[in-house]
Amino acid sequence: MILGLSLMANAQNCDRLIASNSSNEIWTTRTGGTLEWKKIGSASNIVGMTYLQGNIYAVNTNNEIWKTSTNNINNWQKIGQATGVVALASYGAKLFAANNRGEIWYTSSNNINWIKLGNAKDITGMCILNGKIYAANRQNELYSSPTNSISWTKIGSAGGVTSLTACGEDIIGSNTSDEIW
Repeated sequence: MILGLSLMANAQNCDRLIASNSSNEIWTTRTGGTLEWKKIGSASNIVGMTYLQGNIYAVNTNNEIWKTSTNNINNWQKIGQATGVVALASYGAKLFAANNRGEIWYTSSNNINWIKLGNAKDITGMCILNGKIYAANRQNELYSSPTNSISWTKIGSAGGVTSLTACGEDIIGSNTSDEIW
């Protein structure tokens, strides 16, 4: 099952999709056309993943946050703690995390010091697009909120979403059947 999903972006050009799975593997594919997946590395027990400024950030089941350069995917460095995280996203130079206690937190990617932003119940996947957080929950609902102050608005349904990512004007998700849409 896909557990983490991220797009590697260069401004508005999202040329590669990165995914982690329940077998502790990291895979990539070019975007557009037929998705042809290639295994590029490994990472243990990932629960959330995001791309930011040339690096992939990932949180694992041991509540650790790790970082690796996209140029050397198997050189993971532990950079801090992230307790109970179920989804990870990035915006600007910040990381955003949803946890299993129904909270949204953010931190600078350079100095991990989590600050509570607000609440979000039962999140399964989260991404940020144009200054808004988009989150899917266990009730198969899709919500949005500004990144500066949590105020959720239901915007649709999200059947079985396990992870979300965004680029340009697009939100991409994976579900419990390993489908990407």
